[in-house]
Amino acid sequence: MSPLDIVFLVSGVGYVLARRTLGEAPHAGLPLVAPVALACEGLISLSGAHPTGPAAATAALAGAGCLLSVAVGLARGAAVRIGERDGAPWLRYGSGALLLWLLDAALHTALALLGWSRGVLLAVGLGMVAETLVALHRAARCGRTAPGAPHDPHDPHDLRAPDGGRAPRAPVPPFRRRW
Repeated sequence: MSPLDIVFLVSGVGYVLARRTLGEAPHAGLPLVAPVALACEGLISLSGAHPTGPAAATAALAGAGCLLSVAVGLARGAAVRIGERDGAPWLRYGSGALLLWLLDAALHTALALLGWSRGVLLAVGLGMVAETLVALHRAARCGRTAPGAPHDPHDPHDLRAPDGGRAPRAPVPPFRRRW
């Protein structure tokens, strides 16, 4: 891994961890920017890489690393807490998601010790994409209207005012858990 790859990895993972720990609204494209950027950078760095060992072993380690990262990413997406803020879904990491991040870091450290460190960006990026897609799907299924969507007066779950939520309303607690 080059120093630039390490900077991409630390900044991308740090950005996603900070955003999801503080909480964020599930917009369609914004949560996917950092994970897709990491996966693309990982794919670019892998395409110019020369295998250091037997090609079959390198491909097997690359596939195992990506599959493990996607599996942990799917579990992290299922562990994201979905609450409600201002009548719209709100995604936030809980302790389970943070523990899964530690598991993912341990898996990639073990793979790096086995000699596969080139595809870490790709694997982490794919895991974050899987996590984000699961969390967005769960938020869409919870029955709340996404921010920025037009008001639907016939939807009993749309708690926003008909003017798009700009009318003053009673204060809402900052975070309510929605299962």
